[in-house]
Amino acid sequence: MPRNRTFGGTVAPGCRGPDRLGALPDEVLQHVLSFLPSREAVRTCVLARHWSHQWKSVPALRITGVDSFKGAGHLNHFVHYLIVLRNRTPLHALSDHDPDNLDPEHEHVENVVLETPISSPHLMTLDLDGVIFSSKYSLDFSSCPNLETVKMHRCCFLILRSRCDGPINISSQSVRYLSITDYDFRRYDKKAALITVPNLVYLELASGRGKVPTFECTPSLLGASIKLDDKDGSLLLGRLSDTTNLELMAKYQASAAFMKDLKRCTTFSKLKTLSLNDWCVEPDFGPLLYFLKRSPSLEKLSLRLSKPHKYAGETDGSYDLTEPFLASRHIRVVKINCWAKDERAHKISKVLCSYGVSAEKINIKERIRSSHGSYSDSE
Repeated sequence: MPRNRTFGGTVAPGCRGPDRLGALPDEVLQHVLSFLPSREAVRTCVLARHWSHQWKSVPALRITGVDSFKGAGHLNHFVHYLIVLRNRTPLHALSDHDPDNLDPEHEHVENVVLETPISSPHLMTLDLDGVIFSSKYSLDFSSCPNLETVKMHRCCFLILRSRCDGPINISSQSVRYLSITDYDFRRYDKKAALITVPNLVYLELASGRGKVPTFECTPSLLGASIKLDDKDGSLLLGRLSDTTNLELMAKYQASAAFMKDLKRCTTFSKLKTLSLNDWCVEPDFGPLLYFLKRSPSLEKLSLRLSKPHKYAGETDGSYDLTEPFLASRHIRVVKINCWAKDERAHKISKVLCSYGVSAEKINIKERIRSSHGSYSDSE
């Protein structure tokens, strides 16, 4: 009968086999612990002597499960000593509990105002959820020289009426990945936010209301995913003209924003992968043809079609391309994902073929509804 051992290698009841996890290097153990809530990471100190101080060097603080604490005092006590007792090692991630899970006695807390810039020489990732920003205070990350990833979800950007207030500025020389989702710029939105991130490599902008931010020059941008919901949105696609991967999705009421800005663009010379939805084919295929004509390096085109809008048949001819042209000779595949029996898919296929895209490169995949009410892709 083999002896039972703990993670540290000592004999313990109820466990079998050697302690392979405890034999890993400290850096690996600390990395593994960084994915746990901090309270659980601290509790590993009782496993064995080798584990007693591992939690102090974990490169992440995750304060979750607040309902498991006896009260606010207990939670504050834990967080205080968690910070005081941890080693002076770089902190790569910091997250707290979801506000939706607050106890009733905490739900009347209204605002926490931070009037000083965020400053940390070690901060690499910043994840903000449900934060309200005022035009009185700019988001200047110059004091975070190693910050590379910024994610903002459910954030409201409050543009005040005061004449002395300028636009909200988000600036960083180090940020390479920026994600702004479910945003709200509707408050007195005569002014748009100004974002200055010259070393940005990837941009995600999705599910927002109000004016889309204005971007300064982004020469390093390689990829972008833009999804517009609001009809009042506006976007300078010219700032995205140097990307190699581009996703542009818009609901019908917001498609005018893309159409308006597309006319201002000249060429997408580096674009290799392009993903679009209905806005590019309604009402007259003009936006789709515009991209085909001005994307000489395009290799992959993906179109995702929803159910046709009731106004889809209307056309104003504003995108008529009288000069003949051929699509990129580099196109390897065109994927059209649509509902079953969507006639637009075959019309698109004919249009693409007329501009030099081989029919063998066009793949139409239909979505069908099963008898159980679920949806699947047909072969």
